[in-house]
Amino acid sequence: MEKVRVPLERLLALSMCPNVGLKTLNQLLNAHELSPSESWDGSWLKTMSQSHAPLARKVSNEPIPSELIAKARRWIQQMQELEVELITRLDDVYPVNLRHIYDPPPYLWMRGRLSSLDRPLLSVVGTRRPTHRAIRETQSIVRDCAKAGLGIVSGLAQGIDEVAHRAALEVGGVTIAVLGTGINRIYPASNRPLANQILTQGGLFISEFPPGAPPEKHHFVLRNRIISGLSKACLLGQSAEKGGSMITQSYVKEQNRDFFVIPYAPSEPQSGGSLYAIRDGAILTRSASDILSESYKDLKSSMEGEARAHEQWSNQPLTQLQLTLVELCDAEPVSIDKLLQEVPHQRKEVLYALIELEWLQRIKRLPGDQYIRLE
Repeated sequence: MEKVRVPLERLLALSMCPNVGLKTLNQLLNAHELSPSESWDGSWLKTMSQSHAPLARKVSNEPIPSELIAKARRWIQQMQELEVELITRLDDVYPVNLRHIYDPPPYLWMRGRLSSLDRPLLSVVGTRRPTHRAIRETQSIVRDCAKAGLGIVSGLAQGIDEVAHRAALEVGGVTIAVLGTGINRIYPASNRPLANQILTQGGLFISEFPPGAPPEKHHFVLRNRIISGLSKACLLGQSAEKGGSMITQSYVKEQNRDFFVIPYAPSEPQSGGSLYAIRDGAILTRSASDILSESYKDLKSSMEGEARAHEQWSNQPLTQLQLTLVELCDAEPVSIDKLLQEVPHQRKEVLYALIELEWLQRIKRLPGDQYIRLE
């Protein structure tokens, strides 16, 4: 028997009604699963509120305002033009791991390749202001996880999030960005080139917020439960004790996901949350093998594939910034402070370029954040 599709415009319209939240919408979806309706009209809503969905009484006393239905239809039409899909929790393509969390999103806007969700996923979260060491360690672990076949999930924010997305892309991996805004709005704007690259390389955007929704604080709190909920495990790149990543840690525990933390020195102020997570039972990790052997035992990585990926990456020509940094390095150690002085106003770009050059084995990092040339 063919499934009856949820009337999307009415679902969206109801989501805009006052006092209608996740619980009500999920109860209505449960009711639809038991007593499918193509219309979700007033009589169906009233019947469902009395039998299957007690919380739905608040939406059954009056008809859904026509202006809200019209707005929902406009959203759907606009998103179709951008090749954005709207799926509900009852659809087969809805992520299985996400379906079983507490308060799952009743529906999701998705843009990109939905098959990205078919592979095992690793979530990565962390501070927006990581240290140089945190950038290097997170990038190394995420690269190896992506080469092994894991899809990398993060939130497209500055800092650890963008480090994770870029690391996956650099080795030809797949990455998924869960947005704290509407699906058609990239935040921060500085990550628009990265967002385009994610889609170009077969990745995916996910959002539970309506088109055009702004980057409000509570959106990012809600988004974090999706980031952790999509994956079997979560890696904390680095976090201060009061960082937003600590909210994700609470979701990880609630969802019974594995939680991995990169260890840092107690003296590093950006790492208070990482140390707290370790005290709270998180798993210490220094390499991708720690994550793969603990949470993804059935995933077999191909050493030949890794070698090909590294060879392909190594054969790419250096950028002008990379060439400049190679020239600045010498047989005698050069401090990172000196390099940043020589290339002013490009701190973030220099840090990324140094990590890439180290990966390419063109330079070597020494203790004290000093570098030497290897050729």
